[in-house]
Amino acid sequence: MRELLLTGPRDVEADLETLLAGGTHDERLGESIVLRNLTSRSDVLWSYLLFTGYLKAIEVSWVDGRQWCKLAVPNAEIALALANIAQEKTARKIPAQKTPARKTPAKSKPTPTKAKSKR
Repeated sequence: MRELLLTGPRDVEADLETLLAGGTHDERLGESIVLRNLTSRSDVLWSYLLFTGYLKAIEVSWVDGRQWCKLAVPNAEIALALANIAQEKTARKIPAQKTPARKTPAKSKPTPTKAKSKR
């Protein structure tokens, strides 16, 4: 599940943040889940999260013969797990800033001095 959220459809991020803030997300759900579509279609991902218990439907309605659900996070334990995944996804998007290499001053070579000869 972690990898699905980390590598899955990009359009779920804002809705996931809303859910983690205690809000809800309305989504049209399907009863069949094609596993190869989990990483490319957000509706399939939301259905999967509902069917596996990572989300709960707090309201169900039918519009034009299609099922719509108002989704929410079911409990604090799941909220923590989802928050950790969201944080990891954010960290992956922001590349670590490289510390500029410190340049050490070049050592100057001693200037050869001409020895004065006593004549």
